[in-house]
Amino acid sequence: MPTITGTITDPQFRRERASLAARASHSPQAAARKLVASWPDLTEAQKAELRALLAPALRDTP
Repeated sequence: MPTITGTITDPQFRRERASLAARASHSPQAAARKLVASWPDLTEAQKAELRALLAPALRDTP
């Protein structure tokens, strides 16, 4: 993830920071974390199945 620098009073910095946060929140990793967090405790078999299903989506991400 790129790093940006600036001050909170700078509108351009705030836009860039918000844009980075929005992109991060829509990443495959964020979607997977949200999915897993929304479910009750998973069995090891369910975790393995979920890993297998998500592997193709996560393989090409940095």
